[in-house]
Parts: sequence; structure tokens; C-alpha cells
Amino acid sequence: MAVVTTMNAVFSCFDALLDKFEVYKVETVGQIYMAASGAPERTSLHAQNISDLALEMLKAIKKVKTPGITEVTLKIGIHSGSAVAGVVGMKVPRYCFFGDTVNTASRMQSISEPGRINITYNTMKLLPEEKYKTESRGIVKVKGKGNMQTYWLLENGYPKAAKVDLQKTS
Repeated sequence: MAVVTTMNAVFSCFDALLDKFEVYKVETVGQIYMAASGAPERTSLHAQNISDLALEMLKAIKKVKTPGITEVTLKIGIHSGSAVAGVVGMKVPRYCFFGDTVNTASRMQSISEPGRINITYNTMKLLPEEKYKTESRGIVKVKGKGNMQTYWLLENGYPKAAKVDLQKTS
């Protein structure tokens, strides 16, 4: 029950952020939260919108408190590209996304690391350099995709502060 309570708190927190960034929640499957920008309403700022949401999610998760769970970490993956979307089903109709873009975003999430945002070259090229800081991961082997150049989207748009040991000198 602690897991369900935690997931509810986390997903509710994320749901509250969506409108701020013009992002649409596609679905949740287990512990995966899938969102998209640029659909159902097209926008040229889709990569920025989803990146801003991802950065905000990393900040927001630190404030989520749930009984019995000490820490919740996120692994976030982002890819930009075309997808097909539509309502599927009659009994429980759902607005679903299909295509290689969805699969690639899923792969980016699975090869990410806790507390980090892994993005593809496609997404990185759509982010203005003056607003977003990225760090190359180099070539990474991605299941079903082969080798891909991927990047870290850095928290708050800037590299995390390094721990510096200052010594007094005379």
C-alpha cells in the first residue's frame, strides 16, 4: 500500500505541473509516467516545454513526502520526433501515441540514471544553448536502436555544483 500511496503522491504532483508547461499526460503504466508536448496541440516549443517539465519534476520530487518511503528517485528520458496519436478502443477509449519516437523516448528513460534527464541528439538540437546546458554522454548502446549519441540535460540549466575543499594557506 505504501507504493500505491507514493505513486499517487508523485503522479498527482506531476499532474499539477502539466498546464504550467503546456504538456499533455499520455498515460501511466506501472511506475512509468509518459507525457508529450506538441500534441494534441502543435507547438514549436515542444522540446523546451518537455525539458522544462522534466527539470521541474526533479525539483518537485524532492518535496514529495510519503509515509514509509524515504526517497523517490526519477529516471527521465526525452526524445523529439514525429508520432501518431489517436483514440483507441471502445470499452475504455484512450488517447494513445505510437511510433519510433515513443519507443526511443522509452529507451532514453531506461538507460538514464536516477536523478538525471537523458536526451537524444534530436532533442538537444532543439534546445537553445543560451537557456539549456547539456553534457554529452558520448555514444551509448541502446537496445533495439544500436549506438546513439545521447546527452544529459543538466538540472537548473547549469552543471551541478562541484564539491570544493578549500584549504587555508598562509
